[in-house]
Amino acid sequence: MILHATAEEFAKGINLASNATPMMKQASKVMELTIKRNDAHFTKWRNVDFMLQGYPSTTKASAALRELTNEIGKAQRRAAMPKRHALKISAMK
Repeated sequence: MILHATAEEFAKGINLASNATPMMKQASKVMELTIKRNDAHFTKWRNVDFMLQGYPSTTKASAALRELTNEIGKAQRRAAMPKRHALKISAMK
């Protein structure tokens, strides 16, 4: 159930953007993954590649974070794939 509305409200028009539609839930998941991917990327760049340069294990740590960033990116792209969403409008009783 996304919302309850009267016939008069439907006649005036319903703004689905202000409701928790399946499309909004999908977009929220994509945004969550985008933030995680950015966090992993900037952790690699700032905290490892820059701050820890010169240490023997820096290359391995950087590669591991790059792999993690790529994994999150794949999940992000899967979550962003178009999905079929159906909305059903029915009379309230």
